[in-house]
Amino acid sequence: MITKKQPSIDDYGDLIYESLKLLAQALYPYIEEKMREYYSDNWLKEAKNILKNQQGLNKRNLDEALRKDVSLQLKLIYKLWDNIFQYGLIQGTEMSKSKVKKLLDIRNNFAHFLPFPKKKADIALDSIIQLLKTINAAEVENVDKIKNRKY
Repeated sequence: MITKKQPSIDDYGDLIYESLKLLAQALYPYIEEKMREYYSDNWLKEAKNILKNQQGLNKRNLDEALRKDVSLQLKLIYKLWDNIFQYGLIQGTEMSKSKVKKLLDIRNNFAHFLPFPKKKADIALDSIIQLLKTINAAEVENVDKIKNRKY
């Protein structure tokens, strides 16, 4: 019987990377919509004030950085959870501030090259999928496909 080789830790890291990119792609329009509802046209100014101590942010355009940097997105959601982001979530989801923090930890572990064995990768992908479902993002299908890849 021939069995398929289990992916290496790097392969799981690749799955996390692809999924975090899709998460960032989905979060930006959601963040912009919620921030505009609360701060109207001053939303970027408010976001910059909230994220002012983030490393390297002053050297980058905030709008551009927020479009691509899932770390900034998750930090903004975490910091404004109580005022903005806990409201209007899809019914039946179990998203919470602590789960946003968990996603931020997953992103940081990935960024610092900590290994992602299969069990840890599955937990990370499930967390990403849960957030995408919570905001009703189309990217959930792609992350689900990534999670269910066969090796």
